Amino acid sequence: MSNLKELIGDPQSPVFQPCYVLWGDEPYFIDEAVSYFENLLPPEEAEFNKTVVYGKDAKLEDILSAARRFPMMAERQVVIVKEAQELDDWRRKDGNDRLDAYLKKPVASTILVFVFKHKKPDGRMSAFKRAKSMKCMFEFKGLKEEALPSWIQNYVAQSRGKEGLATNTIGMSAARLLAEYLGADLKKVTNEIDKMMIVLPQGSEIGLKDIEENVGISKDYNVFELVKALANKDIKKSNQIFKSFSANTKAHPIQMVLPMMYSHFAKCIVYAGLGAGANQYEAAKACGVSPYFVKDLSITCQNYSAGKLVRIMGYLREADQKSKGLMGNKFTEESIYKELGFKILH
Repeated sequence: MSNLKELIGDPQSPVFQPCYVLWGDEPYFIDEAVSYFENLLPPEEAEFNKTVVYGKDAKLEDILSAARRFPMMAERQVVIVKEAQELDDWRRKDGNDRLDAYLKKPVASTILVFVFKHKKPDGRMSAFKRAKSMKCMFEFKGLKEEALPSWIQNYVAQSRGKEGLATNTIGMSAARLLAEYLGADLKKVTNEIDKMMIVLPQGSEIGLKDIEENVGISKDYNVFELVKALANKDIKKSNQIFKSFSANTKAHPIQMVLPMMYSHFAKCIVYAGLGAGANQYEAAKACGVSPYFVKDLSITCQNYSAGKLVRIMGYLREADQKSKGLMGNKFTEESIYKELGFKILH
């Protein structure tokens, strides 16, 4: 799950469940859902009908007592339990499941929300089995790498006209650069996009130059361009970028660069093993990328043999070990970059 529509249906005419159990490995989506419920009631109703507690400071017995109350001069009340994994009284002393007892007869005017962070609800408990059967369990999964650029484009489109943000668009190349550089940390990604949409003119398209000036990613010297140069076996440009990285290791720490290089060449090995019979969409599915990126894999495989690709993976693992001091402390990031570039390109 990655959007509110899957949680409540049409936002214009939402259909609410009596209970929500939110969990998963993407905190951004969980926070988005929690924010929706926190702001569901108008201010004049929220004062008396919104309860927000934290699991480490609350008791489930008190939470369920609050859930059984009826709203005061309002259609519904909202009870939100953040860090629900910290609750320690899920069962009564007689062993009965407190939440399960409530879910057998929930209060229709209460929206009860349990938020689990960094921990999965215990699926063995009868309460969560019942919640699942009631379709009240919602898992928020992180985005796959190939889906991130398109998600960035959609985020920009959906953010148009929000308070303080300009009406902008973003092209695929710029979205891909952000995805490659910032990774799948959606909080970081959206923060950087929002900053650009505050300072850029209305109606403009967020381009590579905007990203360079506002996010600090050089359009010429970034890991995205490095992978592209290596894929094309462009020795001159590859060496220029490696040299730039070596001169500014603070901006381009090797522990951020190596995983992206490793990911690309690992996908190339998968692509090389597919043979000439695979079409673009079959290759994209097998390699875990968007069809848009298959061309990059194809170019790489034209310039490097399967054996060379395997050796490159070894070079990258060796560079990673050196950068972590596992092969002694005599290697600087500059020397690692220089050696790695030579081994890959020659």
